[in-house]
Amino acid sequence: MPAPAKTLYLVAYDIPSQRRRTRLANQLEDFGVRVQRSVFECELTLDLLRELRRCISRLIDGAEDNVRIYSLCADCAGHVASLGARHPVEEDPNLLAVQ
Repeated sequence: MPAPAKTLYLVAYDIPSQRRRTRLANQLEDFGVRVQRSVFECELTLDLLRELRRCISRLIDGAEDNVRIYSLCADCAGHVASLGARHPVEEDPNLLAVQ
């Protein structure tokens, strides 16, 4: 049986509470790679995406916090460019490093 298909998701957040922000960042590290202070790239199956959304919902305050999850199609994911300081994510063959 083939492995479930994975999609690249970009998760960005704006959370005023240091405590909630830290807890969310720690949880996101279980799902993906931090590429900026409040941005993670996560390669997930649909089941993992559902689990991630449940985790986020439990950690945030819906009245104050903002978390956005962007799905990148396979073609778009293959055209991501990274400028500036090197990040571990550049080792991902799906990403293009622009120098």
